[in-house]
This record gives sequence, structure tokens and C-alpha cells, in this order.
Amino acid sequence: MILYNILLFFVTILIFILKPFSKKLNDFLEIREVEKEKYKNFTTPKKTIWLHSASVGELDQAKAVAQVIKKYEKETFILQTVFSNSVTEKNFDFENTDLTIRLPLDFQGSYDWILKIFQPSSIIFFAWDTWPNLIYQAKKENVKIYLNSATWDKNSSRIKFSFFKKLFSNFDGISPVKKEMEKSFKEFSLNKPKVVSCGDSRFDSVSKKIISKKTNLEFEEKIRILEYSKLLILASTYSECEKIIFPNLEKIISLGFKIWIFPHKIEKSRIEEIKSNLKNFSIGIYSDLKKEDKDKQIILFDVLGVLAYSYQFASLAYVGGAIHNKVHNVLEPSYFGLGLITGKKIQNSSDAIELENLGYLKTIKSGEEFFNAFQYFDTKKFKVEIAEYVNKGIGSSEEFYKIFLNKN
Repeated sequence: MILYNILLFFVTILIFILKPFSKKLNDFLEIREVEKEKYKNFTTPKKTIWLHSASVGELDQAKAVAQVIKKYEKETFILQTVFSNSVTEKNFDFENTDLTIRLPLDFQGSYDWILKIFQPSSIIFFAWDTWPNLIYQAKKENVKIYLNSATWDKNSSRIKFSFFKKLFSNFDGISPVKKEMEKSFKEFSLNKPKVVSCGDSRFDSVSKKIISKKTNLEFEEKIRILEYSKLLILASTYSECEKIIFPNLEKIISLGFKIWIFPHKIEKSRIEEIKSNLKNFSIGIYSDLKKEDKDKQIILFDVLGVLAYSYQFASLAYVGGAIHNKVHNVLEPSYFGLGLITGKKIQNSSDAIELENLGYLKTIKSGEEFFNAFQYFDTKKFKVEIAEYVNKGIGSSEEFYKIFLNKN
């Protein structure tokens, strides 16, 4: 822990050096200072449960747990913290959380004001998310600490260090996404916390998001324009994905497919980059769609928030991220029974690994492999079986609550 805080000391110096030259860094730090000042006189709730999510994926898991907590404990105050700048207002769950703030940087003393004001009875982290100073400081305050939807990556560098073993031994409970991970977490956390697999809360979040939330009217109007008897969705794409996929699009379109592309980032430069790389195709831009665009070969989506609803119109999908980094959300397309294609880097997602083992997901690293996987899913139909896989995972958040939180 001493070495960790020494490292943070040098990070602090680096931050102050870079701060005058980076608007993003300035904004990152400023919003945290503003929130600290805004809530320093906040009235202490009677009982608080603190959920922390590093980014959007973990926030989806937290939403499902928050809903269950509110189901059984309507008066409990739910504090939701997030860290990544990728989380925006539209991602928050204002129905089941009482307050959302940005987590401070993990320095000693950073959390004094939060712990003093909100006095949480429990803190719940998600996936493989750990904040050492927060965990140690919370333990000193006798706060219960849990890790929900915990994932085990045998290739992670963390499992090689005793520092993280000691850190994980401070958890009061760990719920792995798969039962077969229980043994690994028990051994890694020195058999101190209670370890019981309840599944992945993201199953609950995905099903609720798709079933209960209505699509915006603009999306519904524009979708009526399009013809999608055979549709391939390219979701959360990066340039690394597109270099492999785009050379195959002419063959795919010749087989009667339309293509919808949802870039991971939608700033103007990315949209223009994709248009330039697809200049030999007829392309419609979602925000400018007109009736005469219904026969366009490719629709390029330059808005956020509609991908999850678009899967219902697709025949199969490619999910980005795993060519160069890590795979994005595979449960949303699986909910609609779609066969999936992605890159090789899926170790961050136990669901992607299981879908691959079941034959419902193919990993690729070249254009040839992509087209072979496309043909595989174009000829084999697993719609019912894949949808059943998602349905079996629903209910994990309630099980987590009953096993770990019910008596707190």
C-alpha cells in the first residue's frame, strides 16, 4: 500500500504539470471539486448504500442492483458514483438512485467528505473494479464492501501480486458471474470474504432496458423509412474493426444485406473518416435520413442511444472493441437471438466466452475470418437458443440482494 501511494504522489505531480495544457483534465478535476462543494452540507441519510461503477458497462450492472434494493428498501438512500468521462447524464438511473456523483481520484483522504456525509452501510463494486484507498478507508469506518458480477481473468496481471490478494481479502462478499469462478476468488481473496455466484446483473439491466424503455419517436419514424429484410449491424466499431470488415461489405451487400454502422465515437471527424472509407457505396446518415434514402446500402448512425433497440431488426451483428482492446456489450444483441462476430480479445467478458463455447459467437482477426463467420451465421439460425441463454441469466440482482444485503 505504501508503494501504491508513492506512485499516486508522482501521478499528482504529473496532473499539476499537465493541467494547464489539457481542457479534458481540467474538466475532469473541476466537476469533482464542484460536487464536493455542492454536497458538503448535504443532510445525512438514515441509511445509504453506495454503488460504484467505473464506466457505462458497470453502471448497467449497478442499475439492476439499485432497482432491487429500492424494491425491498424504498427508504434506503442509493448513492451512485461513476468515474469514466464516458458516462454522461443520459446513462444515469434517476428512477432508482437518489444521487449520482463523480468518484474522486483514489488518493488518501479523497473520500473523507463522502464517508462523513453519507455514512454508507455498504459499498458495492462491480466486475473487477477496485479502488485501494477507498476500500481501506471504508473498512476503517466499518462499511461492508462487496464485489458484484465479479469477473475472473486468469491472464490479468493483478492476480500475480500479493497486494491485490490482500486488497480482495477486505471484501465482505464476492459474487462471481459464474459458479466455476468461486474457487478462484476464494483462493485469491485468502478465503476471507463470503463467495457465492449469483450471476451477472447486466442480464437484468439489459432485459429491463429493452422491455420497459420505449424508443424515442424520432427513431421509430426514421426506422419506418428503411428496408431491412436482411440486416447486418456493425456495433461500437473502431478503425481497427473497420479495416478488417469494410473490404467484405461489397460481398455481403451482394447477398441481399443492408448494413447499419454504429461507430464507438460519433464526433464529426469519425463520421467523415468512415464516409471516406466507404465512398464507393450508397450511404445514408441517420440524422439526415429521408424517404428517398430507404434503398441506401449502408446507414451510418451519428447519434447515441438507439443501438440497443436496433438489434431487433438485425439478422446478425458484429460487436466492436475486441480487435485491439476488449469486447463491448454482447448481451444486448444476444437478447434478440443474434449470432455474433467479434475480435479475439474477449477475456473481459465471461458472457462472450460462454457464447463462443456454445457456438453463438465467433472470434476473428482477419477479413477472411470475418466473412467466414458471417457466412456461418447467415446459414445457421440460433435465435431461440441464444435468446434463452439471456433469459436464464435474469434474476441475478435479486439473488445478490438476498444473499449479501438482506440482513444489512
